[in-house]
Amino acid sequence: MSPAPSTSSHEAAVRRDAARALLRHPLLTDRTYPDELAAVRVHARELTSLFGQQLGYRLIVEPSFARLLKEPPGPAAPWRGATRRSGTPFTPRTYTYLALVCAALLSAEIGDQVLASRLFEQVRAEGHLAGVDPGDNYQDRRQLVTALEWLIDLGVLEETDGSVGGWGDRRDEALLSVNRTVLPHLISRPLHSLPGPDALLEEGPVGFGLDQPRRSLRRKLAEQPVVDRDTMTDAERDVMSRERTELTRTLADAFGLHLEVRSEGALAFDVDAQATDVTFPSQGTVAQAALLLIDAAIDTHRPTALTTASVNGRVVRGQGVSYAEVDEHLAHLVTRYGKGWSATYTHDVAGLRAAVVALLTSMGLAHDDGEQVVLLAACGRFRPLPHAAPSMTRARARLHAAPAPTPPSLFDEETS
Repeated sequence: MSPAPSTSSHEAAVRRDAARALLRHPLLTDRTYPDELAAVRVHARELTSLFGQQLGYRLIVEPSFARLLKEPPGPAAPWRGATRRSGTPFTPRTYTYLALVCAALLSAEIGDQVLASRLFEQVRAEGHLAGVDPGDNYQDRRQLVTALEWLIDLGVLEETDGSVGGWGDRRDEALLSVNRTVLPHLISRPLHSLPGPDALLEEGPVGFGLDQPRRSLRRKLAEQPVVDRDTMTDAERDVMSRERTELTRTLADAFGLHLEVRSEGALAFDVDAQATDVTFPSQGTVAQAALLLIDAAIDTHRPTALTTASVNGRVVRGQGVSYAEVDEHLAHLVTRYGKGWSATYTHDVAGLRAAVVALLTSMGLAHDDGEQVVLLAACGRFRPLPHAAPSMTRARARLHAAPAPTPPSLFDEETS
């Protein structure tokens, strides 16, 4: 019996899921995400038009991969860099090795398969040309392994025989296969046309040329966890005010995102977490400590909708919390909940603070000016609601709290 024909609603759902997959993973390969890539290929024409018209992005679809070329997030947006498999961020040295590995892989000296030792030789050659001296000690090999693992997870490299970890630790040889069709598309724009490295982070014609306030606002909402009203242009604020109904419908139909607008700003959240690369609240020591820190700091200061703080000379709506107070709160939380947390952090409050602040800033919930942490108004969205979980204690409710689709308010301010 032949299958029943697909309905238009089913096709729209499949297309929306494919768009969400591209937002979460801008590079899909037939090895890393075969099902998602298959859906993107089926709907390539519609998705190319969708991303171009709605967000100003360019989509490249080939038989073995799909690459969504995005615009840089802009200076006011939270930045999230590359991370190790453990979740810790790349160091500048790791980024250096990543750049050298990519240059080595693009060299004519490297074929479709290469031994790890031979690739390292080419990395050293590229480093000497760039005025960088890659070392050959254990720490340098681990930095190189981190860069290789990142490319493996991305689908650019594949461990055909052996592992890069074994090569880094014991010099055990590893054979790598290179996905050469993907390599030229790792960077969103050609480097030879740029005047310097800073230009790579500036908005430019990656997609459809000159931007429009509707498109730039949709892009911010689709990409940023929280969009402060102060970071919107006058034209974007006008679009938010006059065309909110249409904006809500577009984000829901195209990407399955639900728009929430408050006087302080807006966010488009994904209740299914299919388009989200980092979830919050979530499990793990850092995420749980961050959630409890928000609650503790708000309980201490009782900020209102009129509470402001200064961040690098700019006044924002939020509550400033000194490093000393943050450490005090975290030390108390470690004492209370530390038995179930990672020993890496329970014995290093300063390290826990750095990780917590990095998470909150990456989620657009805080600013860090080097002396204090400013918890922004959106943090009020994550206050626990103990009465909504009668079977839990207040402490457990805090650890498991998640934002409801229609939370009460931001710092008790009414929805605009």
